[in-house]
Amino acid sequence: MTFQPFGFPFKIDSPLQQSDLKAAIRSGKRPIFDQANGARGWVLGPLICLWLSAYDPQGPMLLGWISQSQSGSRVVGRAGSDLNGLLMLVATMPVMAFAVCGMAFGGGYPVGRIVIVSVVYILICATVLVSKHIFRTEAKPLVDFLMGAATKR
Repeated sequence: MTFQPFGFPFKIDSPLQQSDLKAAIRSGKRPIFDQANGARGWVLGPLICLWLSAYDPQGPMLLGWISQSQSGSRVVGRAGSDLNGLLMLVATMPVMAFAVCGMAFGGGYPVGRIVIVSVVYILICATVLVSKHIFRTEAKPLVDFLMGAATKR
């Protein structure tokens, strides 16, 4: 098993045309603030973003791309646990590296403090990545919803 903190990849082929597939997804998803769990989100051009809960921002999420194929359309993407939070963590990594370099080369900070800050940040990142890998299958209901929308006539 490969390490997949950014969720698992999926590919769904549909006999529907792109516009029909988008309409099927839009008609089957729940309203954004509906209290019950279920697929909700948006389709913007070829980009699709779905999540499971209205109240859990760290919940399962699906990001995909709808494209035309020879027999209809195809949706490819990734589904996993808290993809938006994970993308924010990855976006902050260069900022943190820059901050640690500034501490190291700017002077005024003991080496021990720089090492402690670096180790704590690395442990936090590792814990988050491992937990996202473990819980990546929480997004399976979103892929199942997309599969159902893609195969209905």
